[in-house]
Amino acid sequence: MKLLNVLLLTTSLSVFYTYAETDYQWLRDDSRSEPAVKQFLAEHNRKTDHWFAPAKPLVQELVNEWQQTAQHKAPPPALIYANQQYNDIQWNGHRHIVKIGAQGQIEPLLNLSARAEPFDYYQLASWSLDPSVQSVALAEDTRGDEQFKLTIVRLADRTEQIVSETASTYYAWAADGKSLYYLSDLNGSTQLQRFELETGQSTRLAEWRSAEWLFSLYSASNPRYIVVQQNNENSTQQRLLDTQTGELMPWLRTTEPGLEYYADVLGETLYINSNHQGAFRLYRQPLHTKQDWQSVTTHKEIGSLSNFYLFDAGIVLVENQTLAPKVWVLDNQGEVRTHFELRDLGQVAWISRNGDATSNRLRVRAMSMTEPASWHELDVAQLQWQRLSQDHYADFEPKQYQTQTVWVTQGAIQVPVTLAYRSDKLTPNSSVVLYGYGAYGVTMKPYFMPQIVSLLDRGMIYAIAHVRGGGYLGEAWHQAGAGLNKQNGIDDFLAAARYLTHFQQGERAIYAIGGSAGGTLVAAALNQQPNLFAGAVLQVPFVDVLASMSDTSQALTAQQYQEWGNPQQPEQRQVMQAYDPLSNLRAAPYPPTLVNVGWWDNRVPYWEGARYLARLSDVSQGAGPYLLSTDFQAGHASDRRQALEKQAREYAFFLTLDKTRKAGQ
Repeated sequence: MKLLNVLLLTTSLSVFYTYAETDYQWLRDDSRSEPAVKQFLAEHNRKTDHWFAPAKPLVQELVNEWQQTAQHKAPPPALIYANQQYNDIQWNGHRHIVKIGAQGQIEPLLNLSARAEPFDYYQLASWSLDPSVQSVALAEDTRGDEQFKLTIVRLADRTEQIVSETASTYYAWAADGKSLYYLSDLNGSTQLQRFELETGQSTRLAEWRSAEWLFSLYSASNPRYIVVQQNNENSTQQRLLDTQTGELMPWLRTTEPGLEYYADVLGETLYINSNHQGAFRLYRQPLHTKQDWQSVTTHKEIGSLSNFYLFDAGIVLVENQTLAPKVWVLDNQGEVRTHFELRDLGQVAWISRNGDATSNRLRVRAMSMTEPASWHELDVAQLQWQRLSQDHYADFEPKQYQTQTVWVTQGAIQVPVTLAYRSDKLTPNSSVVLYGYGAYGVTMKPYFMPQIVSLLDRGMIYAIAHVRGGGYLGEAWHQAGAGLNKQNGIDDFLAAARYLTHFQQGERAIYAIGGSAGGTLVAAALNQQPNLFAGAVLQVPFVDVLASMSDTSQALTAQQYQEWGNPQQPEQRQVMQAYDPLSNLRAAPYPPTLVNVGWWDNRVPYWEGARYLARLSDVSQGAGPYLLSTDFQAGHASDRRQALEKQAREYAFFLTLDKTRKAGQ
């Protein structure tokens, strides 16, 4: 067994420690209590801080830029419930839940900043006002491990009732506001419970023990009902919970592989978006009957649906087309009243923060990589649009920037890559920051972000590779990069990097960045073509794929087989083995790499990134640096109060490497 000497820098001296395992299995500590593990990570933090010391002014410069731009960002539109408006905004220097009067006057309901202040880490996953607006329920994580504490705060006197210390983020009020229904995870089971405010007690209504299903719930448009859901990668089952009677009704339809359906209730009518006849279509039936589902509309131009929204004045359908999704507004009989394309409002646009069914308000968020975000609202009853807000940044001039989508050839496939740059800063050797994700059918949209603008202002190109495995071109695009096809997404990312190296006849360095499943993509690409990249940042990276997917003690393992493969199947194991980032590290000139992990991360445990960085440091023939940063006060996500500084360090890493590289040319 090889003895390993690791050079660790402290603020005052260099110290050598010897470890006896080259695979670093000992870094896994499920209890988070082993002193040697914490010492190893803390020493790497000191080494990383030492490297960043000369870059501190740049880090602070970036943070200052972003904090200044945040002051010009318009607040999101208020949520409308029962003709009243509520929001979660900065008010008098603190984050508050507020009520907004008819003339725009602010009534603070709860100071969220005060709740966060005692904790080094604080994430408010969600909040929900009860129907009478006497209380608010909050799901809060104060460690980063996504074990949420569900609390009800009475607004009149700020008294609190703790509902659960192990709740999920799925909960909903009963229509009368006297009870709260929620899901909790305990001892390997998911429980549906009802909490009574009067007694302060919870009653278990149902319990499921399944490694193959995820469970969730949400309020229907008719607040009397809650939709309870179980789903895996390609199937769903749903049932209704009547909060007036407490009855948990039978499943709306029995489970079938590949069958998906998503329900809502308005009045006494059940609406279902389902693929049970092929493409997703909207169906309905009267509640409390066993009639067959009836199509809401027979309009032939309406394509497969991704979502629908119910209002008193009509029904809104959203097509499942990534590049140019259409939105159709129907009356309650299913006749088309109007339609529009989301991209008419912006290169990137999506529906969000609608009012309740009685509000008849549909909201659209729109932007591009070089156009700040705006909010638009459609009055579904009158079919009238208005712009609610537009973000403005004092020193930002959109005409100085260019954004475009290029199509990169990879075999017989054309891979879309969205990029942006500042025209007057673009030179033949402007470097590229290339972002990738490529999993779960998630569409990484080219959002406007002031942080990206800071890179463009410094002469960088920012690009997003919409590789197979993501959802940019629909579900077929996802499946083409999932499971046995995972290598396709890696090939796409490599093809994008090769193309961008010579974008507009340039000679450009490529810096790769990816987080979580995107870390798998980037790390696998580094293994397969390390010379293609000048640097990389891996954020809470999933890099020990084969070992993690073989660990059936983890609750989510069985639910992920379709995305990553099942190592118990020889053919699938062979494919996984071929791209697995950690096991394929080899003697090669890897580029400088920064790995960020969260100590309390329950999705991708810290030891994956730590083991990867340690092994990379051992085998690489490159000059480095190879840096590991562990946030001991975070999990898979960072506390919003520290998130800007963490991102500034990542961008400063690239900018510093690029400055050094160009100085040496």
